[in-house]
Amino acid sequence: MGKKKGIDITGAFGAFDDEYVTVPKGELGIKKKDKSLTLSLEKPFSKKTKENINSTIGATFTKEGKDSSLSLTGSKTGKSKNVMFSFSKSFNKGGEARGGGAAIRGKGFKGVF
Repeated sequence: MGKKKGIDITGAFGAFDDEYVTVPKGELGIKKKDKSLTLSLEKPFSKKTKENINSTIGATFTKEGKDSSLSLTGSKTGKSKNVMFSFSKSFNKGGEARGGGAAIRGKGFKGVF
């Protein structure tokens, strides 16, 4: 959508529609360097009855590192609440362990220590 001083702003609009309900949806995202915040909203409208259908409000905060990521996601629909914390870590450094599976032959072996 736009970019200003290292800030990325994104947005999306959409809708789900069938014979019973229409659900418009919207999403707004803001990202600066390694941090991002995404907000979402959806409000269902019933076509058959005029009853109120609960809307859903959600938010996600993510911080990404060189080889790791942390994320906190939450949403609320009516009286129900959902919270999730997720993380990931990549281990790319290091090498093979030397002698880890070596066969030991001979009579004088007394152990590793």
